[in-house]
Amino acid sequence: SVCLSVDLSFFRSFVLSFFLFVKIKVRVRNENTRALEASLAALSKRHAHEVSRRVAEEEALGREELRLLEALERRCLGELDQAKCLASLHQAAAAAKASHNTAGRGGNAQLYGSSLLSEHGPAHQMVARQLRTAQAHARHTDSGGLLQLLKAYQVLSSPLAEQFAPHAPRAARLYWCGSPENTARVLVHGFSAAAGAGAGA
Repeated sequence: SVCLSVDLSFFRSFVLSFFLFVKIKVRVRNENTRALEASLAALSKRHAHEVSRRVAEEEALGREELRLLEALERRCLGELDQAKCLASLHQAAAAAKASHNTAGRGGNAQLYGSSLLSEHGPAHQMVARQLRTAQAHARHTDSGGLLQLLKAYQVLSSPLAEQFAPHAPRAARLYWCGSPENTARVLVHGFSAAAGAGAGA
């Protein structure tokens, strides 16, 4: 009877120890699981943030590249208009010079001429400054929409200058905006030709 009591006490202690060990093991496992879940959540949050940051960077780079491509396209179109204007001027000048010679008003008179203004020259700087000043008086919500002077040509038109000669003391600076064809027409025949073509000044 004594031996049986001792064995039962030992068995009871063993069972309690086992259950205590299992309980501790489960608690440690649960704590480790919660820590792992917290680490995974933090890593997932950092990963999502990094992905969003990279996507934003790529979108910004894409917008910048698109803006540069649009600027290059506008510059090409502007240079095309310049080339068309000069070509129209040369064609109109050749016809006007032939008419001028036919009328007997001087066989080799230089009626028209053009030259590209240096970007650092005073004339180019003056036009650029006046363009900035003119735009400063208007409201612009987007600075990217402001016009920039890329190239400027100085054009000599003797017939047009002769039209303004009688009014020289009262002459004012004029700014013209028109198609290359109408610009050449104005330089050759004066503003009345553009008005007849329905152009605006």
